[in-house]
Amino acid sequence: MLLRQSRVRSHRVEARATSLRDDAKRARFFSTCTVENAPGAQAIAGLLRRYLQSARMRLTIMITAISSLLLGALGVLPAAAEPPAVIMDPTRTSAVTMTNAWTTYAGVAIAQVYGDVVCLGFVNNGPRVAKKVGFSLAYADATGTVLGVEVMFPTGTFGVGKRAGTSVGRPAVNPFNNGNCHMADGSPTTSTFPYYSHGKKMGEAAAIFVSVREIVYDDGTAFRSDDVPKTGDHVDLTAVPVPAPERPVGPPLVSVNHMASAIDIDDVVTFGEFHEFCWTAHNRGDAKITTAKVGFLLVDRSGTIARIEESTATGNFAPGNTIGRSSTCTRLPGRLATDDYRMDGEDPSSVIGRIVVVPLDVTIEGGTVIPNKLAPKVGVRIVLDRPHPAGTPKP
Repeated sequence: MLLRQSRVRSHRVEARATSLRDDAKRARFFSTCTVENAPGAQAIAGLLRRYLQSARMRLTIMITAISSLLLGALGVLPAAAEPPAVIMDPTRTSAVTMTNAWTTYAGVAIAQVYGDVVCLGFVNNGPRVAKKVGFSLAYADATGTVLGVEVMFPTGTFGVGKRAGTSVGRPAVNPFNNGNCHMADGSPTTSTFPYYSHGKKMGEAAAIFVSVREIVYDDGTAFRSDDVPKTGDHVDLTAVPVPAPERPVGPPLVSVNHMASAIDIDDVVTFGEFHEFCWTAHNRGDAKITTAKVGFLLVDRSGTIARIEESTATGNFAPGNTIGRSSTCTRLPGRLATDDYRMDGEDPSSVIGRIVVVPLDVTIEGGTVIPNKLAPKVGVRIVLDRPHPAGTPKP
């Protein structure tokens, strides 16, 4: 796998490439893309390594290429881009309940597979061990209209009362070794989830409603239901809860707090299993910005800010222009252990439940530094302002 090896918080990089989009996709590999762990995939893994070692692929990761994916043809993203809320459909019940969900963007270039990924944690509350569980994922737009429905069958067996946060890997084309995850192929590199049907974009998913369509137990008995959402149905977006600072289980959710600052953060894209984050913003002030700094607030399970990591972009950003064509990707000193995100060198009991990105300070032309005096501090309880798909007031 080709990994981003640099551990600096922000970095300017260059690449020799003729196609920015293709090379960015080819370069997007993650340590979690462990095709070696997928059954019978060792040969593919070897081929992948040889492919990555070729002269064509000896390049440093290119922020410009990533930014071209992030910003699109016009170089601008709409404000407040965010992934969809993922909830268990409250109108459809079964013996399997969802405990948490998370989203990311990932890809395996050798298979030309890349796109948005949604992962589920769940518990089998049935009478016996389940050897098969099937979910329906209904992608709903901001009006509550179901754009399309996809099916997900996590791999493995699921004991009674035990939470399944990860499971045995899928085939080698899966972006990482977790059978509890589902990929939507062909999505552009943003935090949003555009839904495609037969190559045609149907709309943006504001929420994903999860329901159980099948449970097969180890004695052969089964639960099956056709009472699942269909394309064109309407779901009630007010059922999506307002985001809370606390996140008791599962990997962290990533969001943005928009604050009174010279910059506004437009989007933050999570790659793989939280190995890297790329952000874009725009200059909302009246002066040219030469340096923009954002903070990644690492929030523990209780909703308290445990740590702050910084990422800095440098360039010449005129008023109204996008900040995202130079060093706006960063790695955080953490790792995903099963489905707990832990910081390197920290107490093992300290687990991150949320990552909230906020503007910190900017340097304008002439050298004046303008700080964000309202930026949160370590030890403070986080206040979220992530928009709600149904327009519910902020918490």
